Amino acid sequence: MILADVSYSMAAARVLSLFSILIPIYMSSAVLSASLANLTSSDNSSSNQPYDTQLISPDAWSSRRNRAAVTNREIVLGRRNRRAADYCPVIVEKEFYVTQLLHLRCLCQPINIRHRLLSWTVVPRDGQGEKPVLFDEEDRLELGTEFDMTIRHAQVTDSGIYYCRDTSRERLLVSYDLTVKPAKSGVRLSLVALSENPLPNRTAAEMTMFSLWSPWGQCNRCGGSGERARIGICHVESENFPEHLGTRKVFACDSENLPSFAREVFGEEIRRPGHTIPFYEIRRPDERRVEFCTEPCPIDQSLAVTDSSGRIVESVLNLGRGNLNRPTLPTITSKKSIFGKTGENITLSCPGEGMDSPVSWKNGSAVLTETELKRTTKGRVFVDIVNSLHIHDLQKQDGTIYTCWIKNRRVGSIKVFVREAIALDGFT
Repeated sequence: MILADVSYSMAAARVLSLFSILIPIYMSSAVLSASLANLTSSDNSSSNQPYDTQLISPDAWSSRRNRAAVTNREIVLGRRNRRAADYCPVIVEKEFYVTQLLHLRCLCQPINIRHRLLSWTVVPRDGQGEKPVLFDEEDRLELGTEFDMTIRHAQVTDSGIYYCRDTSRERLLVSYDLTVKPAKSGVRLSLVALSENPLPNRTAAEMTMFSLWSPWGQCNRCGGSGERARIGICHVESENFPEHLGTRKVFACDSENLPSFAREVFGEEIRRPGHTIPFYEIRRPDERRVEFCTEPCPIDQSLAVTDSSGRIVESVLNLGRGNLNRPTLPTITSKKSIFGKTGENITLSCPGEGMDSPVSWKNGSAVLTETELKRTTKGRVFVDIVNSLHIHDLQKQDGTIYTCWIKNRRVGSIKVFVREAIALDGFT
């Protein structure tokens, strides 16, 4: 009997010991299950609420390897229990050409910026590290009333990662991976007047390669027939690409973040010396499309009556004494000369102007429209993506005065001198 009681006591002790281990585990599991249930119900109550997020530091993003890793998963800014509409994507890719006018918004959603301390910083491509954006005295970099940033006459050195932060709340609002590409001759020109079509879209492996078009630029002449242009930059889009909240699943064809399988589908294999792994490059060119346009010349604002929206409602003939004594400002025109030999190529640039300027060229009194140049010279003389005039295989009759105009205002004059190339002992 004593042995039985001892055995029973030992068994009971073992059971109690086992329960002392299992009960805390069960309670922890119950608490965890309840927490998960609350979390699930909280998330399901609003499908627009994002998950807790990872904030990418400038140092991490500036690394090309880390950038590739970051862009291959969904990352959202913010904290739980906030609407997705309140947040911006961690990174927005933007590509431009030199001399373009760039506009970067600090806030992807309109909020009250009063009592907020906002700042712009940049991590340049040269590896100098993050630094504040300096808004220069010449207003090439300009800060708007909504803290948007405008970059005029963009340069290749403007490329980098731009951050706009709400430093009063230690919050990253938006980031831009900005690439400013140099002007290149490989841009494909299509003219509406000659019934030339842009490149077609190409679809393969559930991906689409296409040209992402900018808005039409300004008409380069007023009071008569002019031309306007827009730029199409090659992009690849797919639902299988990683998505950043608020952006499409699309990458520029030459972006280093474009997934490698897209290059293999749309690109051409390039063998590089010393490399065993093949490299694929997409060679679809960017595009420039030009069409005719007409617009009236603006009326002198001193002689116009406008409504609250700026629309002209009445023109007034003002013969007051104040206008009689107002001096006429002289037109400032840049003048230069270029010397060349027959057979050479020369480039004429309009001083201080770029891609977004409504530039037109004249040869003497004749307007050099891009449509007429292509029709008559078969591409020997053409205007490039930044509105520079190119003359290839220079000929004697090309020697004359060329002028460039913004609307109907002359801003530059270039005298071209051409002499015959003389061959001496096999040299020119």
